Amino acid sequence: MENDSNLDHDTNLYISHDAPHQGAHLPLGILHMGRHVVNEFIQTPLGNISIPINGAGSYGLATIDDLLDAPAVNQILINNVDTNGNRTNTAHNTWQSELQTMGYPQQTRNIALSNASHCASGQGLASNEELVTVTGEGGTSVLTSIIELLFINFDPLIGIALNDTSATLLGFLPGNSNLDLEFRANAFPSSGTARIYKGRLTYEKRFLWLIPITRTIFNKSKNSESGDKFIDNYPGGVTPNGLAIAESDDEDNWFYNYDYNININLNFDFIPVTSALDVGSGNTNLDDNDYFRQYTSANPPTGDRSIPFVNFATSSNQNNNLNAEHISFNRRNGDWLAEELDADANIDLFNCTPFCTNTEITGDDVLCTTGIYSVTDLATTVNWTVIDPDNLVSFNTNGNEITLNQLNPNNFGIVTLNVIYGNQRCGFVTATKDIEVGILPDNLNNASLTGATSICGSQYYTYNISGFSHPCVTSINWTVSPNLTIVSQNANSVTVTNNPFNDQYAGLITANLPNSSFVIEKGVWVGVPSNDGLTIQKIGSYDLAVGQWTKLKANYIPLLYPANDPLNVTFEWQIPYSAIRNYPDTAYKDVRPNNSGQLNIGVRAVCDCGNGEWKYRMFNVSGGNGNGGGVLTPVGGN
Repeated sequence: MENDSNLDHDTNLYISHDAPHQGAHLPLGILHMGRHVVNEFIQTPLGNISIPINGAGSYGLATIDDLLDAPAVNQILINNVDTNGNRTNTAHNTWQSELQTMGYPQQTRNIALSNASHCASGQGLASNEELVTVTGEGGTSVLTSIIELLFINFDPLIGIALNDTSATLLGFLPGNSNLDLEFRANAFPSSGTARIYKGRLTYEKRFLWLIPITRTIFNKSKNSESGDKFIDNYPGGVTPNGLAIAESDDEDNWFYNYDYNININLNFDFIPVTSALDVGSGNTNLDDNDYFRQYTSANPPTGDRSIPFVNFATSSNQNNNLNAEHISFNRRNGDWLAEELDADANIDLFNCTPFCTNTEITGDDVLCTTGIYSVTDLATTVNWTVIDPDNLVSFNTNGNEITLNQLNPNNFGIVTLNVIYGNQRCGFVTATKDIEVGILPDNLNNASLTGATSICGSQYYTYNISGFSHPCVTSINWTVSPNLTIVSQNANSVTVTNNPFNDQYAGLITANLPNSSFVIEKGVWVGVPSNDGLTIQKIGSYDLAVGQWTKLKANYIPLLYPANDPLNVTFEWQIPYSAIRNYPDTAYKDVRPNNSGQLNIGVRAVCDCGNGEWKYRMFNVSGGNGNGGGVLTPVGGN
């Protein structure tokens, strides 16, 4: 009308109520099923049977066929199925182009109302969920088939009704008959591809009541395509008169038997929120984030995802996040629309998203000394509860905020915040948040200091914290054992070198975590082993017969830290004037002195940094007994 200067529409307010600006959606699996059933049965006697449609009377297959082919249906549906059973959206795309070219009225105030969940909740469907399932079978008994053979045979009528010549001919054979059917229509998968429709019908004749002969009347499947979105579950106005049916029955008697199961769930996304609000005006490829956004006129999207309405609202029901039925009202969106119809200067930018049940308490997940936690300041009533079984925190509240203070920095654990908040307009919701107080031991399970195991000479060695990061740790207090010197340090690493004035072999590097009693340690070996703690031990009896071997063992027992690895040294020996027998373990030697008198035996520890200091011990060798040997005895005892 605005394009015709001779017409005046005399309209100030344009209201779009859950209108399919970018199309409507029916699950493609259901459309495949409808088209398949029509194509299989419309030319048969079954085509005259009327199918009840919930709330809309009964329709024959010809009427359903006409509906699927109707221009308006093809224009509005984002995807449809043509008479050949193929997906099509040509008519829809053409219609969309026409709408975009025409645009919106320019002389009116344009507003929109979507029946999608104000909190952007999905429809509750699982990926590739079955929306329509019809399975069943039925047949005649042996008694019935014998009666038919003797008097009149009704079995060929099955094939006639199905317009299947093979099934008709099978019906003339003696034996009982059975029909088995299966129809399944599924939602799209959330990712990848999957079967979205299957339709199967088989006829079995048990010839002479023994030999099964099966005729497949039809068996057809359809899969989703790569790139299909899980639109069935997207927020949006729910299909009107949506059904949720679960029904089954069975019977088995002398003459016939049957059983069937019907499960129907038609609560799916009919008008996506992005279509009802015309997000991006059809010029932008939308993704899951766009479909699941919480749309509110108080914070509308901008740029290529802007909404072409000066005001808009979605469906909000107190204390639930559900999508509403297509073209329906509740108190809240009704009040919003009434405010718009008042034509006063107050514009109601409806926003109850802070009261969605999936809304979280704002604040850090980890409490380091002090933390402030809050909910929306739109709440007029706020009740906080702190669950603190280990007495970790103190707290004080101030309206929509609560402040927690850690009582003892060496203590740790979990504190739970509960809050009930709301206002008269948006209702009340409950939120819960678990908060880690301090540093939990589990945070240190993978923590370590990485760097060399041995520190040699005057070189510099850097050690880094690995496998640990925590918001409460912004600095580290580094300490080392007396045989090490810190060259430099920061919150993540420390550089050390050997202390030349201390010959202790075992060393320790420690990262002390602030505001806690936890440490991260690494044991190292510093320089070469001194001979302190190094001894030579004689194994076995001191009184040895001439010509027998004496076993010696080197023992090195330095000061060790729990963080040190097992001792990493081998041993070198000085054993003069003797025959020597070696062991794989260098700590052991067998000695057979050549002469009597005193024998000075030395040993030293060897490590990655080099050789340690020699440690000597004097042994007395008793006189020989004519065989060139003697008894080896340590000077000064064992």
